[in-house]
Amino acid sequence: FTMSIIYIHVGTPKTGTSAIQAFCNANQEALQQLGYDYPMPNLEFPGISPNRNAHFYNQKTKNANNEGQKEQIAKNIEIGVQSIKKSIDAGYDPILSDENFWNNAEMTTERLTEIREQLKSLGASVKIVVYLRRQDLLLQSYWAQQVKETSTLTFSSYISKGKYKIFRTDYYDRITEFAEVFGKENILVRVYEKQQFKDGNITHDFLQTIGIDATEQFAKSDAVVNTSLEGITLEVKRLLNSNPEFKLKQSFIVPYLKNVHLSLQEQEGYKKPVYFSSQEQKDFLSQFEECNRKIATEYLSREDGKLFMDTDIIEGDNATSYSTSELVACLGEVILQQKQKIDELKEQKTKSVIKSPNPKATSKKQSLFSRIRRKLRR
Repeated sequence: FTMSIIYIHVGTPKTGTSAIQAFCNANQEALQQLGYDYPMPNLEFPGISPNRNAHFYNQKTKNANNEGQKEQIAKNIEIGVQSIKKSIDAGYDPILSDENFWNNAEMTTERLTEIREQLKSLGASVKIVVYLRRQDLLLQSYWAQQVKETSTLTFSSYISKGKYKIFRTDYYDRITEFAEVFGKENILVRVYEKQQFKDGNITHDFLQTIGIDATEQFAKSDAVVNTSLEGITLEVKRLLNSNPEFKLKQSFIVPYLKNVHLSLQEQEGYKKPVYFSSQEQKDFLSQFEECNRKIATEYLSREDGKLFMDTDIIEGDNATSYSTSELVACLGEVILQQKQKIDELKEQKTKSVIKSPNPKATSKKQSLFSRIRRKLRR
């Protein structure tokens, strides 16, 4: 008898989690052929992708009305655990994924221990998979996500107000908590940098981490699940967020801004925006040097203590800024896109009217047929 292994992918956020989850869900059959499974419990959570198959462990203890939902949480966990049991009973090694494992304040060592014992009772051991992104790049990505949705904060305000502290940016400290519960030997640490990925691909890297070779039997998944805004398009959205019509998590203007962003990226000489000054970046990263070194040596056996290979270090004293004319030009591109969309809809409507029969003519015909039928009845 071989004990099943449950792989729990715990994030961190902004490290390709959505891409990994979408890939696993789309490749269920291929995974099962190799002895793995991505169990999908029949559960729905508002605002949460259904691909996050382990979110039942990270539900909020109170709902939108601030009402406790302890009974519902317990029920959802039972449904989730049963889906894992079904997978194990079928002879598979289940794969679970939810990035909230990392930052969830309620996911303490005590709570993790409860989960470990619960899964152990199913006849399985647990391995934790975690991806780490350089801390400054992580926070820039998360801030950009907030602005893309509803935030009006500048990046400098986001940092100075300590908003980033919701993240467990001391990676060593958080990993140690997982190690205390599941064992240091069961913590699989990966670095979120393309040059460190297997084949330069996040999904290939994830598969290799859990013991699978990426082959042609897997459906390719190169699409970016969460396309971000950056630079001038992000600044336009941040300014627009002051208007309630634009301050929506799924704002109508975001797809247009994404198109502008993609167009700018394709232009020769495009430079990525800078949010830190060089000194700010240096000071910010210095606080993580020791914890990053410990992870590199203890979990990746790197004698040089180097966790991140990226040389994307800022040069210059100022963050990127934009003139009024540049911002207006960007917004002008959005307006042109909207005009094009309106013109297309008008054209479609015109074609539809031409194809459809004249309602008056149809009415006259029906009226004539009605008179004929009445005469025949007489």
